[in-house]
Amino acid sequence: MAADVSHLRRMAARSGFTLCDAIIRSFSHLSVKEGEPWRTLLAVSANSQAVVEAALLAAGQANCPIFFVATLNQVDIDGGYTGWNHARFVTKIRQTARQTGFKGPILLGVDHAGPWLRDRHTTEKWTYRRTMSAVKRSLESAIKAGFDLLHIDPTVDRELLPGRALHLDTIIERTVLLIKHCESFRIKHELPPVSYEVGTEEVKGGLADENMFSGFLAGLRKVMTEEGLSHAWPCFIVGKVGTDLDTTVFSLQVAQDLSSIARDYGLVLKGHYTDNVENPSAYPASKMGGANVGPEFTEVECDALFELESREKSTPDGIVAKPSLFEESLRQAVIRSGRWQKWLHAEEAGKPFDALPAIRQSWLLKTGARYMWTDRQVVEARKRLYANLAKDGFDPHHYVVERISQQILKYCRAFNLYDTIPALEKEFNRRSRLPFWDEGQVLTAGELIVEIMRPSVDMPLDKTGRFTGPFPSGAPAIFANASARVGKRTGFVGSLGQDGFGRLLLRRFTNDEVDIKLIASVKGRPTGCAFVAYDWDGGRNFIFHIAGTASDRLPSITRAVKYAQSFRHLHLMGCSLSISRSIRDVCMAMAEAVKQAGGSVSLDPNLRPELLSAEECRNILLPVVRLADIVLPSGNEAGLLVHEQDTDTACRRLIESGVKIVVLKKGDSGCRVFTSESSFDVPGFNVNAVDPTGAGDCFDAGFISGYLDHLPLYETARLANAMGALAASRMGPMEGTFSLPEVLSFIKSQSKA
Repeated sequence: MAADVSHLRRMAARSGFTLCDAIIRSFSHLSVKEGEPWRTLLAVSANSQAVVEAALLAAGQANCPIFFVATLNQVDIDGGYTGWNHARFVTKIRQTARQTGFKGPILLGVDHAGPWLRDRHTTEKWTYRRTMSAVKRSLESAIKAGFDLLHIDPTVDRELLPGRALHLDTIIERTVLLIKHCESFRIKHELPPVSYEVGTEEVKGGLADENMFSGFLAGLRKVMTEEGLSHAWPCFIVGKVGTDLDTTVFSLQVAQDLSSIARDYGLVLKGHYTDNVENPSAYPASKMGGANVGPEFTEVECDALFELESREKSTPDGIVAKPSLFEESLRQAVIRSGRWQKWLHAEEAGKPFDALPAIRQSWLLKTGARYMWTDRQVVEARKRLYANLAKDGFDPHHYVVERISQQILKYCRAFNLYDTIPALEKEFNRRSRLPFWDEGQVLTAGELIVEIMRPSVDMPLDKTGRFTGPFPSGAPAIFANASARVGKRTGFVGSLGQDGFGRLLLRRFTNDEVDIKLIASVKGRPTGCAFVAYDWDGGRNFIFHIAGTASDRLPSITRAVKYAQSFRHLHLMGCSLSISRSIRDVCMAMAEAVKQAGGSVSLDPNLRPELLSAEECRNILLPVVRLADIVLPSGNEAGLLVHEQDTDTACRRLIESGVKIVVLKKGDSGCRVFTSESSFDVPGFNVNAVDPTGAGDCFDAGFISGYLDHLPLYETARLANAMGALAASRMGPMEGTFSLPEVLSFIKSQSKA
């Protein structure tokens, strides 16, 4: 059960994104593409009933979403210090939303879920195995209750020697272990997707500097991909941006640097310890995606209650029947709990509470108060305080809530959150009409054909004999299918006939979740086809029937460009570009649109020089090469492009011309990768090759997938080699496409062999 049933939540569910992801992506688009101010999502620490009520009132007044986060100390299976388990917390939020009249989106998140991050796990000296088991049960409870986001933070290890920090690889391993457990539990119980947050602001957690921050993201991406968890990639990463429990200055420069790194991996930066920060407007200025605020609201709640007690003491007659003694009750409860000791500085360790300076006692009292709001004596003292002041129309509870609410509104203003619900509704509606909700990853364009094949070798096309098929085919179509099968949101621009072959292709794309919004159905023209025969030496002979069919055309430039603007990457192929001038014009316009939008372009030359002269090939390909970030040639294609006989030299010259990465495909031998810094070989995989058709296209899909996931180049090439090898192991152009877990399992099995 989610915390709300808002219109935005329902729209996000239809988009395929979680509500948290949908809001963050919309905020980014509205700022980057529409020129609106950057918005930072405010996350309120749910440390009391008064704070929950105040946050919902503030959200209603600001007309913005509200995000509640709860640590394992606050909300847990046994109730935590608030008395709420996860299900009761969701119920309380819904009830309070009804009471306050708030009908907007409400996000709920678990904060700092990891070993020893609940106080009792440390004070009772729990083992790693025991605390990890408890964290897993807590996360399961949150998922079942309908929480939207889980912050996975396994950066603490109480079994290490003092002063030692966990190794980065261990942090990554434990992060993935917990995410994998959550996803397995969620899928098993058929529960909705959740968002994830990773990282920590704690220095001892080992992610405080840029190198560790980048290394963590690169390692996390690699391991999550290997574990088949790409679909659960986090939306937030926490970074140390200058603030902690004792400081209040936010570092704009550090935040900008970390935000830039995070954006490269498709995340936004989130700050913790935002309490009492001196420059909150710097958060959106540095493109911070979110910020947690908690202890500050407890301080405001304390101050409001202390002021009420002063009013109680200054009643006209100076006497009340039974004084509340609220502050003294709270003070004794905080001291009695012992929790204040965890915030002591080194020079204060071992001193009794009363021996500390008055300013430190006040800070510790207000900081520790959030643990005591459900203490029996504090609850009774608060009731007496309210009863003593509830006269002449004055509502003490409303006074406290209003004070907290005004403090929350300070952040709503600083974070540019006022009136964001209407802006989000407009943006959600716009995105609902776009492919993949305007978050397409891979786009390609070109011929859609079917292949009709000789079932075995040495059956030439000039003799009567059996055929098998038809199989869905076309080099860009095979690429698109392979890309979608490994989890990329893939679109295709092309045309086909209103016939059985066309329906076969559409059915295959639909089943494998390739977007078909811009595949035109051409009346009066058949779908293109090819006949294929195999030689004993592995060679292939083709008879193509594309010219004059529906497959030799693309939708209009205007439609194609508008569609392309929704994608991060465009992959083009020389075989498609060579079909007609009109196809080249559409593809070039799409490439320019993707580049202008900040995306990337790749090219597989894939031309047949036996059909075109070398000069014709160059004239067709070089305009795309000038825009390309990645070129993936085979054989002598690189040499053909740059008038160079030596293949390696040709690849290096492509790099010198401005291409970022050149990948020379070498069949079952693997590939060689060239960059401006280096070149290296990546060996292939051993398979029983049955049909080489489509192997190169699947290789391309694997490389682009790894590139977009920011995998190390060597691992990206390994993924590409594996997908190419698997494609060759099945008869039929698209029959050798596999899901990402299947490809990764194949890589592991080959590595062991």
